Amino acid sequence: MPTKPLAGTFFQEQAYALKSNGIKVGIVAVNQQSIKKIGEKLFNKGTVYNIIDNGIPTYIQEIRSWLPNIPYGNALLCKRAFHKMIDSYIEENGTPDLIHAHSAFYGGYAAITYKLKIRTILTEHNSGFVRGLFNKTWKKALMRKVLENVVAKIAVSNFFSEALFQLFPENGRWITVPNIVDASFFLKPIERNNSSNITFLNVGFLTPVKGQKSLLTAFSIFCKEISNAHLLIGGDGPLKDELVNYSKELNIDENVVFLGNLSRDEVRHHMRKADFFVLNSNFETFGVVLIEALAAGLPVLSTRSGGPQDIINDSNGILIENYNQNALVEGLLKLYHHKSFYDKEKIRKDCYDRFSGESIVRLLKDVYNKVLSN
Repeated sequence: MPTKPLAGTFFQEQAYALKSNGIKVGIVAVNQQSIKKIGEKLFNKGTVYNIIDNGIPTYIQEIRSWLPNIPYGNALLCKRAFHKMIDSYIEENGTPDLIHAHSAFYGGYAAITYKLKIRTILTEHNSGFVRGLFNKTWKKALMRKVLENVVAKIAVSNFFSEALFQLFPENGRWITVPNIVDASFFLKPIERNNSSNITFLNVGFLTPVKGQKSLLTAFSIFCKEISNAHLLIGGDGPLKDELVNYSKELNIDENVVFLGNLSRDEVRHHMRKADFFVLNSNFETFGVVLIEALAAGLPVLSTRSGGPQDIINDSNGILIENYNQNALVEGLLKLYHHKSFYDKEKIRKDCYDRFSGESIVRLLKDVYNKVLSN
């Protein structure tokens, strides 16, 4: 997305993988921008981008989120934008056999209401219902309408599949297809000048749900036993100042580095230099950052927060319970003391076998073929 470089990255990578495995793909995307964050003229209708991205016809429109508090308001705005771009795609590239929509709000809704009634598969990424954030009646009604009109439903982890089934049991079971790890993360580590230092890496938004404050507390206890350790925290968010000050209160500010917002290249760089990756999140539908760390060969310490249970096993890391400070400290110590147990090459290979583009495309092709054969 031109104004939001990381928006839709995971969908884009899936499209790349599908194309490289012989499937004709096009991308249609809408980027909603809040009017509170726009520095342009308020009545700008939004920029439309029509590009060829790695051989994939790509249509993107940026629209203003004018109607956030009106039921179906933004859904209708997005639907209109989506439909115009689908018209353009079909005019220039022909009618697709199916639409693979990402998230019911609002790609799925736009797909099922399109005039040609093209068969639609939905992959849901949004955790709003599972986390109790989407309690309004109209949102539940819209979700049910989408689920009733798609030919297959995909979620990105077994935890998420089951949670969505429990919320919408009348629409049947969900298929689990994980996210893809970008091939560029399968790189050898970078040799550090001082290999005696131990480096833990955490990457994520600095918000309460990601658990960085609790991680700092645990790391301060860890440092009392292992003084040559450093914790690198990548990302930005509303808690940044609080976390920086808290690290000073704990007297670990010399051991903790806040890296700020990172590009994907910078994330790769720091993963190649780190010894371990830590995710202390309270909720994850999947956890793409975990498979990126595994692709770099890093052993991982993660909470049992949903998606990580599909990713972490005894050979590549440690899973601990949520909200358990003692378990977090013990996990850090166990990773450190068992560093030689983990085989980086085996971690990489296992990650490739389960989450590479080729592996995920095989799963998607199976879903596509079943849909088309029916």
